[in-house]
Amino acid sequence: MDKESVDRSIEAGVKVREVIKISCVGINEILEQYAFLPDYMSIDIEGMDYKVLRTIDFNRFHIKVIVAEASDEVIQGENMEQYMEKCGYRIYKRTKGNIIFC
Repeated sequence: MDKESVDRSIEAGVKVREVIKISCVGINEILEQYAFLPDYMSIDIEGMDYKVLRTIDFNRFHIKVIVAEASDEVIQGENMEQYMEKCGYRIYKRTKGNIIFC
């Protein structure tokens, strides 16, 4: 979780027992390192799905189907749906809390 999510959780009454810092690797680095292009990717990153989608280099890695938690967030004037459409995806289906792009 990012600090903003943790702060919101604390405000909602959640008690933080321990903070563990871990290093992260970007999705492009993982796909490149393992020379792997999945047909299907499910992203579930506690409200950060849209931010992660924006980091994927869709010019190099075109994943056929992506499932991500729906977001109302607007980044650089685009919501998730607009961004994914610009990247060549369309909405296949909306489920409870998620959007399936293909």
